[in-house]
Amino acid sequence: MSRDQEVPEALFLLGEDVRILHWLPGDESAGRDIDCAVRNGDSNWWLRLDDNWRLCQALWHDVGATYWIVDDGERAVALDALEDPKGLGKDGFPTELAFDAGPGPWAPAPARAAYLTAKRLRKRQLSPHQWELTSLLASEDDAAFVTSLRRVFSNRTGHRLRDSVLTGNVPPAKLRRQARISHIWRRAARVSALTTTVPLAARRLLSRTIHPTGLIVLLVGPDGTGKSTVAQGLAEECHGLFRRHMPVHWRPGLFPRLGAILGREQSDASAPHAQRPHGRLTSQLVLAYYWLDFLVGGWFRIWPQKTRTGLVLWERGWWDMQVDPTRYRMEGTSTLLRVLGRAVPSPDLVVVLEAPADTLLERKQEVSSTELMRQTVAWRHMNLPADKMVLRLDASSALPEVLARVREAIVSLLEERTLSRLGNGWMSFSIGSAKLVLPRGPRKLARASLLVYQPMLPRANAAWQATRLAASLGVMRLSPRAYVSPRDVRRLIAPHLSQGGTFALSKGNGPGRFSALLFDGQHNPYAWAKLRTDPSGVEELALEGSAIRRFGSQLPPPLYAPDI
Repeated sequence: MSRDQEVPEALFLLGEDVRILHWLPGDESAGRDIDCAVRNGDSNWWLRLDDNWRLCQALWHDVGATYWIVDDGERAVALDALEDPKGLGKDGFPTELAFDAGPGPWAPAPARAAYLTAKRLRKRQLSPHQWELTSLLASEDDAAFVTSLRRVFSNRTGHRLRDSVLTGNVPPAKLRRQARISHIWRRAARVSALTTTVPLAARRLLSRTIHPTGLIVLLVGPDGTGKSTVAQGLAEECHGLFRRHMPVHWRPGLFPRLGAILGREQSDASAPHAQRPHGRLTSQLVLAYYWLDFLVGGWFRIWPQKTRTGLVLWERGWWDMQVDPTRYRMEGTSTLLRVLGRAVPSPDLVVVLEAPADTLLERKQEVSSTELMRQTVAWRHMNLPADKMVLRLDASSALPEVLARVREAIVSLLEERTLSRLGNGWMSFSIGSAKLVLPRGPRKLARASLLVYQPMLPRANAAWQATRLAASLGVMRLSPRAYVSPRDVRRLIAPHLSQGGTFALSKGNGPGRFSALLFDGQHNPYAWAKLRTDPSGVEELALEGSAIRRFGSQLPPPLYAPDI
């Protein structure tokens, strides 16, 4: 069995019981999505991920449906988890049908067939191959299949669909229309469906607008560093992490080329520095035109891609005009470039590619070595956005190595952003000398999480008591969201965390020293953890554990040593 055919262990962390509804391992045409039904889902399941997997995306797209994307460094796998026992979602499939069987990773065949029927009718999937698979599953238990269809559609439509599906053919157009109308009518007639789906759709639209799930990666550097090659490679390397990708060369291109407006032919791209610069006034007018394209095109072309979980691979960008003004025939616009640049769309990740001058000269012989060196120095001293991640790479390295490093930076950025947005989120602050990372809510959990730290000084104790009072009043939910905790710390805690559980973290004074308080699904503390991520600290913990096991039984009552 190949690695792509193995069911990821992360799938079974999603809830108390998880059943696969649809998955075709090894079939790239079907994607790498694993459709599954979840019972009693665990909103904190990602905290129990082992060291191999990282959570990169969490997309809410329907009632009880979340599209999780996890990555193990080499592949991205999407877990399309559905927890909809009443069937209020777009497919109308009650997930309780998936658990009408004994233990095992797969839902019963009739339930899977009913799920696929509803999904393919909604998506208008008319491939005979897909309906042959549905027919094969349905034929395993004809009676159970029609019962499941009647739970999704009306009795009459369910029987008609059953007769059509069992033949292995695509349902005729008239029956498909009847099924869609029947399904829409059943959802509209249910008050619970309307009161659930309408607010969810509004929340989803607002969330995607305020917190877009896509990413803008800006690739910059001197001529000859291979920006276009890296952009093309990233589109393949990041397959599965995003729903789509969009290449952009220099500017959004919403407005036409200036030369086309004036009826002039396009200049020779192989000689970018051959033409004379515009005059100062003309350069400023041209820059204003480009700025409008960056600004308006950024909102109408780039931002929609980002809100739709797209990867925007942007070459050169706005700052390239400041580094290489001759290419754009600019003169005397350096100050105006810096001022106007504050309003253009900002990337999430800036990749600066560099290479030795002789390597660049081999790739770009039409540009002098002096100019290539000047561009290299200019990019090193460029004031890039301080709040954005900047990755500087040697473009003379092998392409797979460069792509791997950029992909790792993208995965790290996605993980940090996704974890900070989940649920009530986390907050980070200091009390005295202690640095704490605590859950922002619910109130019971926020208050109890402060037990991870016990102040000794009067001033720290007063601040601790005031913070506990604020947590009891729900004030913690107003605090800014922070990154949950270092990945190596979560990796150590994950095996000991119960389903639905979470933890609070306190960072010690020394490097790599942490303490954690573990909570169960009811927000009750059940374990204390001392963590060390540095080698010397690991040896200290081993000696401490050995001493507790050896001498703990000798403590006089009511004292007792903790269980390890």
